[in-house]
Amino acid sequence: MHRANVQLYFPESKWSGIDYGRAFLRSILGHCAMATALLLIVATASVPVIKQDNGIYVDVLLGSAQQALPDQLETSGQTRPSTSTRRSTEGLPRKVIAIVPPVISKAALIKLAPTIPLLKPALTPRPRPARTRTSPEQGVSRITAILPGVNPTVVPPATPSETPVHKSSFSELDGRACQAFYAGEAIMSSDRPKAEMLWKQALSIMDEALPTLMEETGNRDTAVFGDALRNTGRCYLRLQQYGRAREMFQQSADMYLRLQGPECAGRGVSLVYLGDALLSDGKLPEAEKQFLDSLPIYEAHYGKRSAELAWTHQRLANVYRAMGKSSDAEREDQLGKQIMEQK
Repeated sequence: MHRANVQLYFPESKWSGIDYGRAFLRSILGHCAMATALLLIVATASVPVIKQDNGIYVDVLLGSAQQALPDQLETSGQTRPSTSTRRSTEGLPRKVIAIVPPVISKAALIKLAPTIPLLKPALTPRPRPARTRTSPEQGVSRITAILPGVNPTVVPPATPSETPVHKSSFSELDGRACQAFYAGEAIMSSDRPKAEMLWKQALSIMDEALPTLMEETGNRDTAVFGDALRNTGRCYLRLQQYGRAREMFQQSADMYLRLQGPECAGRGVSLVYLGDALLSDGKLPEAEKQFLDSLPIYEAHYGKRSAELAWTHQRLANVYRAMGKSSDAEREDQLGKQIMEQK
């Protein structure tokens, strides 16, 4: 039985020359040496660890008391299989596989420095374009969203060639002024303030019409320009601006005199309106002269029984009445009535 125990740990082929007592003692010493070596290996040696669910498998080669140093670890915190061996006195390595519980390293944990994330520049929010309908549905009004802080699309101004600005001609302006003037004449007795408003409107239009006529004709001395001056004077006369009215009537009469001579109809009409402005301003002798100069012109162009001639006699009667010449005033009144009765 002792021999069987000895043979369990030491084969007969190696221990045949030793007696049984010494062999048993030697076996006990061998077991102690192996236990001591195993403890030293577990405590100090670098043991290759393979993590499993049920523990760690350690592959240890036992031999003599000499022990090779563990291989240097290549990666921190990890191990690789070691080829270290211990040889016995007989030179035959013995391989023992032991299962030990997982070994937890007591080395201080090395905390990595916190990684500072790179600061990314704040993204500038880009406004999303407003949604618009290209073809709105029937019965639905088209709505265009406007986002705050977004400059609307700027449309460049159209060139004159694309959208030409309409400029009224002299004929159009003169027609509008004439319409406003006679509208005021129609209500002057019933609504004087409104009539004056219409006359101011007509005057404003004529102030635009005169330079427009100059641009169109390029010549100031024309019969049309003489008529325009006279019509502008009539607006001033209705607004009781007698000084400006006289200037316009005088310029018109002088223009006709240069263009068509002293007996032209246009000059006679301008002289009559000039006399009205002088009469309204209290300049009676000057007014009498203008009416007397216009009588032969009216008689020559409109006839001895014309209404224009009768109206001129009535104007003379007003001048004489204002001057205190009652007999002269009555005479002119009778002449005017006879002409109107003969019509």
